[in-house]
Amino acid sequence: MLTDEEKRRIEAEEQYRASVRANLATQAVAVQSEPQISDSVPIYKNNDVMITKTLVKIGNQSYPTNSIGSVSVRNSNVGAVLVLLIFSVIACISAKSSLPVLLVILFGIIFIRQFLRAELIVTSNSRDYVALKGSKKSMMVVKQAIEEAVARRG
Repeated sequence: MLTDEEKRRIEAEEQYRASVRANLATQAVAVQSEPQISDSVPIYKNNDVMITKTLVKIGNQSYPTNSIGSVSVRNSNVGAVLVLLIFSVIACISAKSSLPVLLVILFGIIFIRQFLRAELIVTSNSRDYVALKGSKKSMMVVKQAIEEAVARRG
């Protein structure tokens, strides 16, 4: 027969084991209920751009996130437009007709529009790729989405 002290010790051990089992069950439920991001669920999707945890697809080109080294946004090359604008101003000054003035205005509009455009540069396998062109604001949104995908990939 068991003494009272042995009964209390056995009862305490059983309570301890029951609490451990309950605690493990609670942790298992918590792990199962954590949101899991599937590899195919888009982090960002807009027109020809789809970004998931494992893949960045822009148009017909795909970049695995594990091969992306960096992402940057830069202004489009405006040098050629600037040179044309300068020549147009020179032509306007030297000519006496209104055609050069119209050309200056036209090139000015093109220059401003071009200046507001940006390129998304993806560095993959130590090479830079111009992945997308558009407004600077939209390029920054896509850049942030790619950086989030790269961070989530782990």
